[in-house]
Amino acid sequence: TCGRVVLSVPRGPLRRAQEEAGRADLVIVLGSSMGTSPFCELPSYSGCFVLCNKQKTPYDKSARVCIHDDVNQFIARLMKHVFGEKGVSLNFTYEQEFLILPRGETVLVTTPRANEPAVFIESISFTDANGMERSFERGMSGEFSSDLVTAPTTLTVEFKAEFDVDPVTVMYVGEKVSGKLVKHVSLDES
Repeated sequence: TCGRVVLSVPRGPLRRAQEEAGRADLVIVLGSSMGTSPFCELPSYSGCFVLCNKQKTPYDKSARVCIHDDVNQFIARLMKHVFGEKGVSLNFTYEQEFLILPRGETVLVTTPRANEPAVFIESISFTDANGMERSFERGMSGEFSSDLVTAPTTLTVEFKAEFDVDPVTVMYVGEKVSGKLVKHVSLDES
């Protein structure tokens, strides 16, 4: 395994992904901690893979080229190299949804897809009924939970530094609510 998280994946689609990766002349991995098995192993099926991530990963030494850099800056330089001095404009939005769910006496923060941990969340905090600052606990499965939350309360969700987005506040009133990490990226190298 790659490290932190191992997911159960249907064999057919996984085998197909391995075959497709094996057909690739080059795989470029951008902004991945390479920490979720079996997906982190897919680039190794190709003849060659390039890895670009701010932090080190377990696969740095396996990559043909390993670049520790901001992915947006790397893409801008790559696009300029490919398209020349005429430059390129690239705009996209990255979104990652999370759910806040009541589970008996506990409040759970997870993602909408089964077995997908909220790895993009750094911490979740709130002020309890006594005015004390509290934090959710991260469980082994990557989900956050707390049995100290009383509704209504405002939860502050902080995202990992590599996403470079401001925290989100979500009002929890005792029912399921969703929130999103949203990052707009605009690269204009013209």
